[in-house]
Amino acid sequence: AAEVIGGGMCFALGGGQGFLAHRETDGSLHIYAALQAPEEWLEAHDFSDAEQTRELLLDAFADWAPHLRGLLDEAEHGFVPRRIHALPAGLTWDRVPGVTLLGDAAHLMSPFAGEGANLALADAADLGTALLAHPGDT
Repeated sequence: AAEVIGGGMCFALGGGQGFLAHRETDGSLHIYAALQAPEEWLEAHDFSDAEQTRELLLDAFADWAPHLRGLLDEAEHGFVPRRIHALPAGLTWDRVPGVTLLGDAAHLMSPFAGEGANLALADAADLGTALLAHPGDT
């Protein structure tokens, strides 16, 4: 399954689930299996048991292609559960003088949006433009 990644990265997303994987400079893989689940789902499972977790995830991804599910077999060092949170669409907050939010701090969203780095760069460009337009106004 590791050949799916090659020397770079792979994103496979759909139906509130996904595999995200990338190769490190030492040749090792970081593989993320993500799925949308109720908040209490993490507490209901023992992620310290690698084989039990692998079976749980294989079951959750039962309808996925075998070469993607095979990425779960590449996980040699166990599994680390992580929650992914997102703010509600359209949420705004009041301006606070002297505070600037950029990137993920301003656009909290799941990795499934695929926009985090692009928004951070756009924010930096907007900030640079604003600073140039108002020299001396810190």
